[in-house]
Amino acid sequence: MYNYDPTRISKYWPDVARIEIKAKQTYVSAFEKTEREMSSRHMPDFSANFHFKCINGDCTAEYFDLSNVVSSMAAHHETERTGKLECIGREAKDHPLNRCPCELDYEIRIEYK
Repeated sequence: MYNYDPTRISKYWPDVARIEIKAKQTYVSAFEKTEREMSSRHMPDFSANFHFKCINGDCTAEYFDLSNVVSSMAAHHETERTGKLECIGREAKDHPLNRCPCELDYEIRIEYK
């Protein structure tokens, strides 16, 4: 489970007008490769929560967190950033030594007032 942050975007970054995130997750298991594309739009009155659920249903981390990336961008008034995160979880609870192979490619755009 992750911690839900009810604090609004406007409280953290009053000059942010909109945050858009496009992401693609890739999960390669022993049996198949699964990809899922997703996107989200965050307005100033939305919660400052930038989590994307890991598509590996057995993953021990459960989600990818882009909060630090968004925070860094807003602090430096960046408008665009792309990158990749590797999952920090384990493949499954009964596989404590195997890292979850999921990856999240992201593209973030921030518009300012």
